[in-house]
Amino acid sequence: MEINIRNATKDDAEYIAAHMRDADKHEIWASTRSKPIDTVNRCLKTAECICVLVDNVPTILFGCDDYKFGIPWMLSTDGINKIGFRFVKHSQHYIKKWLARHKVLMNFVHAENKVSIKWLKWLGFDIKNQIFINNEPFHIFQFRR
Repeated sequence: MEINIRNATKDDAEYIAAHMRDADKHEIWASTRSKPIDTVNRCLKTAECICVLVDNVPTILFGCDDYKFGIPWMLSTDGINKIGFRFVKHSQHYIKKWLARHKVLMNFVHAENKVSIKWLKWLGFDIKNQIFINNEPFHIFQFRR
C-alpha cells in the first residue's frame, strides 16, 4: 500500500466529497448545515489543505485554518480505515508545524465521530467538555504548546 501526501487539488476535494464517510457527512451537516462539496471547497481556501492518497486514491483531506488560534480539521473516505496509525505518524509533522504558528490548536468534533476522536487522541489533543450545536453533541478539542 502506497501513501502519498500533497497539497490538495480541486479534484481531490471533489472526490472526497463524493465518497465521504457517513460520520463526516453527519458532522458537517450537524455543525454547519452544509453539504460535503460546499465544505471541501471552503477547505481548499484555508491556509493549508493537505490530501492523503492511498494507492493514488484521495482518501483524507486535513488542514488548519488560521484564526486567533489554529483550527485543525480532517475529512475522509472510508479508506482511512486501511491506513490507521500510519496516518497518525504522517500527520504529527503537521501538528508540530501548526503549533509553531499558534499557541493553541482548537476545534470541535461530533461526539459520535469515533475515527476522528481516535486520531485526535493519538496526536495528543485533549478532548474537552461536551457542547451542543444544533442539538447535536460535540466535544471541544485542543492542543496547547
